[in-house]
Order: sequence, then structure tokens, then C-alpha cells
Amino acid sequence: MNKPSEHPDIIPLIETQFPGLRSLPWQVVADALDAFAHFGADRVEHLRDSTHRLIRNHFRDDHGGGCIFHLLSEADGPDGWIHSKESLTRYFTGGCGEAFRHQPQYQPAKWLVRVWDGEKTTRYGNWNAITPAMIHDLCELALLLRQSPPTTEPSIADEWQSLQSSMALPID
Repeated sequence: MNKPSEHPDIIPLIETQFPGLRSLPWQVVADALDAFAHFGADRVEHLRDSTHRLIRNHFRDDHGGGCIFHLLSEADGPDGWIHSKESLTRYFTGGCGEAFRHQPQYQPAKWLVRVWDGEKTTRYGNWNAITPAMIHDLCELALLLRQSPPTTEPSIADEWQSLQSSMALPID
């Protein structure tokens, strides 16, 4: 498992605990889980508990509202806030500018911002109906997955090594 979105328990958890996420395109779930993994559990909990403060089409407002990534970074204080495309890019890539916005680690955040702001994209099949309740459940799902590490199944190489070891003849 290389990314949180590859965790084998995602589908069973959505089926049993988060039926409201069934209507989301899979890529939205994957992007949220992969983007949230860049933040500590306390930050994801903060977003989950602050979904009533989510706003669209702006990083933040003067009334305590913020976008997904502003709320995730809020505890960092004004110098660490994600408050612009540049600060979002810098947070995920360490750099700023067009070249950095094409890096793979930035893509989940970029597309999640777009769908939150109501933009229809081909990445999500022109779907753009994400709600604060869905963001809440995506946070809950991300937190649950952190608590249950995936069971690791042996690789083919490990199984082959085990088979070879069991066939070794004792030397007298």
C-alpha cells in the first residue's frame, strides 16, 4: 500500500459506516484520503469538527470561514495558513509556480479544491455535488483508516522464499 487511497478497508467502511459517501465518484474519495494524509490527525479532526465553517470559492473570509485546506492549516497560525493557490502549492510540493502545480503530490488537493468550489471536471465525471456532510464523513473515514493499519499479505517473492525454505534439505 503506497497511498491511503489503496487501503483495503475503504470499501467495507463506506458500505457499513459511511453510506453517504456511496454517491461520490471514487476519485473524490481517493483524492480526499490522499490529501488529508499530508496533515496530522489533529488537523483532520479540526476540519471534521469545523465543517459548519466551510466556505466555497475563497480560501478564507473575515467571519471565521475557510476552505477545506485553510481549515486544515488553521492551527499553524497566520504564517502557516493555506490562503492562496501559491500557499497550497507550497504546502504540498515545497515550491511555487506552474511547474510545481503539475507534480503528482499536488493533484489530489488541486482537484478537491475545484470540486468543493463547484467546478465540474472530467476527473470526477462532471460531478460537483460535494457537501459539508460528505467532507465530515471523509475526515471520519481518513481517521478510521489511520487507526487500522492494513493487513499485509506476503508478496509473491516472500511466498516464494518461504516455499524454497520449506523445501531445503538438511545437510548432514
